[in-house]
Amino acid sequence: MLTQYAENWLTENRGETVVDLLFRCGGLPFREKVWTRESLGKAKELLTWNYVAWVVSLASSIFVLAEGLLGPTRTLRATQVQLRPKTG
Repeated sequence: MLTQYAENWLTENRGETVVDLLFRCGGLPFREKVWTRESLGKAKELLTWNYVAWVVSLASSIFVLAEGLLGPTRTLRATQVQLRPKTG
C-alpha cells in the first residue's frame, strides 16, 4: 500500500513509476516515504515464508533423490524366497 504522498505524486506525475518516485525520495533507505510500514512488513513476511517453503522443498527434493539413487537396494531372488504350501 502506498503512502498518501506517493499516491499524490503518482497522480500528479502520470507516466512516472513507483521506482522513479523511490529514486527521487533517496532510494531504499527512504522507502517508508513510498510504502507504509504495514505494507513493508507484510511484504517482508511473505518473502520470508516463501523462502522457508522454497528451502524446505529443495532440501526434501534432494533427500528423496539421494535416497532413491543411493539408498540400499534389496532384490529378492527366487532362491531367497521360501514359499509355504497352502493349508486348508
